[in-house]
Amino acid sequence: MKKKTLATAALSNAKKWPARLADSELGHLEAVLALAGRRSVATAVRGLDLAYWSTRLAALETQYDLLASQTKRVSSLSRSLAALETSVEIVETVTGHGTPITRIAA
Repeated sequence: MKKKTLATAALSNAKKWPARLADSELGHLEAVLALAGRRSVATAVRGLDLAYWSTRLAALETQYDLLASQTKRVSSLSRSLAALETSVEIVETVTGHGTPITRIAA
């Protein structure tokens, strides 16, 4: 049997946040993904990319003690994010700040 490292033991014993706190995070992610899905091809999405939102979504599952209904919302958001990611086209253009432009394909 492998020994747990101190860091691994601390992570596995860490308590998750209560489910009631996850609702505001879920609502925010639902609003952001709905807005991103309505963007036109000509509108650049700058700043936080889809990988960021994917990371935030994954964090919900690991950091919160979700209820069954919340787990369904996370699954639905994961499917929406995956669909959105497949429709994203990375344009090789770079802005003046060195930030790549991501455009949502029609």
